[in-house]
Amino acid sequence: MIYLPRCKTARVIALTLPLAGAVLMIAATSTAQADSPAQSAGRHADFPPELAAIIRHEAGKRLADHGSFFLDSFTDDALMEFPFDPGGGFSVQGRKAIRELFVKVERTIRIEHVVLTRTYYIDHGGSMILEYTGRPRFLKEDVSFSQQYIAVVEFKAGKIALFREYINPLKPLQALGSVSTPKSR
Repeated sequence: MIYLPRCKTARVIALTLPLAGAVLMIAATSTAQADSPAQSAGRHADFPPELAAIIRHEAGKRLADHGSFFLDSFTDDALMEFPFDPGGGFSVQGRKAIRELFVKVERTIRIEHVVLTRTYYIDHGGSMILEYTGRPRFLKEDVSFSQQYIAVVEFKAGKIALFREYINPLKPLQALGSVSTPKSR
């Protein structure tokens, strides 16, 4: 049984869980019971640290210093999007909703060995595109796999207003054995 609190943000998460690719589907299937609202309120989830360090470095002066918690670098109404997943994509709006998403995700998956391969600055520095690789690891199953990422990051007044991440949605499913790897000809 999965406990999803009855609040606006949890409703969004509840609607996206069945549609939202392996990361959130595994959060739904691998967690016996999620935190209650009181338990979640005491936690201060944050962005994957290696990726946060890369974004801070590459953003330079575009991103003001907002303290030790990277999610504090997001605007109050920030949008986080994951357009490519088996369910057709999902998004989370608002820093509070993004933090709640990471409370659930950080218990399920850890992204390690993040390596930046290329950065593009666009819109006179108001946005950047990052290409990077990483090694996500499902914690309960102790299964890891290689993944390539492309992220679009837009800034507004020294904060992140948009983080849109593109992945190969089959990689996590293949790692867990949910989808077979196509054979080359």
